[in-house]
Amino acid sequence: MSREERIKHFLNNAKSMTDYQIECELNNLLRDYSLRNLKDNRDLILDTIKKYKRAIRLGGLSRYTALMAYTKFYRKRAKLNLTKNDLDDLKEFFRLLRKR
Repeated sequence: MSREERIKHFLNNAKSMTDYQIECELNNLLRDYSLRNLKDNRDLILDTIKKYKRAIRLGGLSRYTALMAYTKFYRKRAKLNLTKNDLDDLKEFFRLLRKR
């Protein structure tokens, strides 16, 4: 199953998941092979996404919310030692978490 399919499946099932299940699934998604380079910032990413559990349950983040979440990381890129590839992966991850 591709990363996009996994996230789509996750968003479809999020309505019936508990908070703990959502956190576990998000952690598993971040452990995905294509996002492994973000492991140094995984906790910060999870903390950011936890704020949006309600939106995730309702089908995903709005376009604005996804952009703002990404922008927080972009502004702190030097402090967090994020490379261009890391930023591209984050942008894609937040894009996939948006409503369809």
